[in-house]
Amino acid sequence: MRFFGENKLETGQVTVDTTAIKVVSKRTNRRSLLIVQHGTNAVYLGKDKDVSSTTGVLLNGTAGIGMAIPVTGEVWAISGAAQVVSFIEIYND
Repeated sequence: MRFFGENKLETGQVTVDTTAIKVVSKRTNRRSLLIVQHGTNAVYLGKDKDVSSTTGVLLNGTAGIGMAIPVTGEVWAISGAAQVVSFIEIYND
């Protein structure tokens, strides 16, 4: 018997641009989250649509670089030019 339930896996990709976009929605039963850069444009991550290059956390513009974020809330992103990022999250059912 598992106390937290069975692990589930979710993946996806979003194109980040000059308008903030939600990368992942809130998931209260999330256990881990990894966001991965696909290109060379810097992406800034934050907790809501007000994320900016001055308030967000930098996800460097290096293809393949990733950032683990231990949160259950939403993650939003913004960039100075179109940039794809992907995510993989593990959560309990």
